[in-house]
Amino acid sequence: MKKANKAICALLAAGVALAAGGCQNQSPAGGDSMFENGSASISSAFDNYPSGTNLDTVRMGEIIKIASDKPYSSLIKTRYPEKELIHSFYYKRTDGNFVTTMSDIDAKYPIECLRERENAPRYNIYQTKEEGLLYVFYTPESPYDPETTFYFVDMILYAKKVLYQKDFAKLKAGDPLSKVEAIDAGTKAINSVDTSYLAYPVVQNYETGRQEHPPHTTYHLLKDGLCEIIYDGEGDDTSTYTVKEVKFYSLDEVKALKKNNYWILEQDYIG
Repeated sequence: MKKANKAICALLAAGVALAAGGCQNQSPAGGDSMFENGSASISSAFDNYPSGTNLDTVRMGEIIKIASDKPYSSLIKTRYPEKELIHSFYYKRTDGNFVTTMSDIDAKYPIECLRERENAPRYNIYQTKEEGLLYVFYTPESPYDPETTFYFVDMILYAKKVLYQKDFAKLKAGDPLSKVEAIDAGTKAINSVDTSYLAYPVVQNYETGRQEHPPHTTYHLLKDGLCEIIYDGEGDDTSTYTVKEVKFYSLDEVKALKKNNYWILEQDYIG
């Protein structure tokens, strides 16, 4: 049975919201984090910092120095199974203070290809053994103190082939989620990961004071922009989910968005 928890955008947003209480000199997620092994790429550089130093921000400061505009094919040396990689971006029900920062990600899956975008947050790319590309988008740096910014994961998108607006043009309200999956194999891969034991996403409605389940939403990277699809349905069985609304954004419109501005550099489309 497919699981409704695959609303990766909402789930990761909930994870980011839970991340506000990060700690110093330890993994911010505590002992129950999926990232328990320490930095796999740059850990030894931080042994001599004084007590009280927030090593997470120090690590991130080092990681962002590797940003490059070289082709991803020349930078990425390691490939991961797609199910393992996708699964690692969910959080456990018991992980009340779970965070996914850039340094957390690098600790388990060393970042080899990091991109900087004009007037937009960074993203990095992983390549899977199934020939897909996973794009990890981060929150922007703090305008008040960039040097101590926690770069949290904002969104992951997974591409198996280049897509265009025309590929989604025939979708209409009432169509099943499976029809979207038939168009975008990356979405199908995300939905195929079993996350039944993980936390169900909630957001705080500050007008009503209640916690609510956000609608299942998928985002799709397009060569000519971005596609956002909102669904009707809730619960664990996504086979009952149907399309409620389809939104298209041109590249210029995506770049102008203050949030959900998920676009990539021209050389980073899967090829």
